[in-house]
Amino acid sequence: MDIILLPFIGLILASIQQSQNLKKGHLGKNTTNNLKGISIIFIILHHINQELGPVAGTFFASRLSLAGRLGVAIFFFVSGYGIMRQYQIKGPSYLKNFLPHRLLPIVTLYILAMALIFPIKHFLMGLTLKQAAISMTNGAPFVNDSWFILAIIFFYLAFWLAMKLSKGHALPLFAILLLLTAIYTGYIWKKGMGEWLINAAFVFPTGVLFAYYEDRFIPFIQRYYSPIMLSTSTLFAICFTLDEVHSLMRYRMLSEIFFALALMIISYKVECDNKLFLISSAWSLNLYLYHPFIASLLHGNAAIAAHSVIYGLLVIILSYLVAGVIAFIQRKVKTIRPKETIPVKS
Repeated sequence: MDIILLPFIGLILASIQQSQNLKKGHLGKNTTNNLKGISIIFIILHHINQELGPVAGTFFASRLSLAGRLGVAIFFFVSGYGIMRQYQIKGPSYLKNFLPHRLLPIVTLYILAMALIFPIKHFLMGLTLKQAAISMTNGAPFVNDSWFILAIIFFYLAFWLAMKLSKGHALPLFAILLLLTAIYTGYIWKKGMGEWLINAAFVFPTGVLFAYYEDRFIPFIQRYYSPIMLSTSTLFAICFTLDEVHSLMRYRMLSEIFFALALMIISYKVECDNKLFLISSAWSLNLYLYHPFIASLLHGNAAIAAHSVIYGLLVIILSYLVAGVIAFIQRKVKTIRPKETIPVKS
């Protein structure tokens, strides 16, 4: 896996450039899209590493288990930050069209993934409709690892509901958003569905809050950039170390929040810019929906799984191929316009 991971890390380092975000007063869309693209690639590599297990036990690849959850933290923060920024730019009209324009495409892509994956699993593994339905409620959906998409759907709905009820006022907005996040976290913890479903949960409202108060934060960040950057990075390091030593959820949650904050503070001064990251961002949902299934399916082939590098490359190539085809179909569907009917003279 290091043969795949190290060139990717090299690409990140080669893509770093100076940013004007701090002068402009906000994180630019190009910055957040590149971050989203990087996060989805780390998540793909994390799942490949999980499938390979001991075979992938090289030095750098062994840390991919950590990179996976940190990648989720980036995605959650950027998602919360992005929708709040869009509301600030577009105003109430953004909220009015939020469900059909922002949430419905995610739900549609998820339903399509279910429609494509269920027949394959039914034929190869004997998956029944009842089993598939139950899987959607127990934290292990039959669309492999798609809990992440369900979480995004929940948090988008929570944001929409909180904005509707609060009318955009800070105190009720964040009280509702944090309450809904706490309910989500508490329910999953009580049901024992898996800590990975909740360890980055509070990063999403953190992203929303950060965007909401960014105008007020910016003068302070501009004046005390170095101390703030060092403080957030140190807090991440402390919480991360405490989590490694004690393995307690509170430290893991805090480490994810401080990691996202530290990365965003750094992104005010430097950013990554690469075509691959932007494509990955644009295809992120499809990449996330299909790559775990492809990784699992290919790992079932002993001849392919025996060669970790070939296996990893095949998972990546096929995941991007499937995501690209679906993105192409999406674009074609969007360009279809109903033909205007010419009135017939009587």
